[in-house]
Amino acid sequence: MHLPALEVDVVDTTGCGDGFTAGMLAGLLLGPDPADAAWLGLACAALVATGLGSDAGIEDFGQVLDFLSRTQPAVAGRMNDRMNDRMKERMT
Repeated sequence: MHLPALEVDVVDTTGCGDGFTAGMLAGLLLGPDPADAAWLGLACAALVATGLGSDAGIEDFGQVLDFLSRTQPAVAGRMNDRMNDRMKERMT
């Protein structure tokens, strides 16, 4: 599968691969769709590239979903729904 990089103003690419991997793993833990997980990884990698250092561009999961909602709104919506479902499961 080929997915394009998400456009950002690049400051430093240190840690982008790690950011992608972390986002992809988080996406896979939330649900079964590997393509959505890859989009989450791409969003994490893109945000990492916007800061100086390996994790300066990422604040929290909400920020990643907000960024993803501007580029891939359907994916962000599904990820948000999955996260909410997981939280409901933990409460019961």
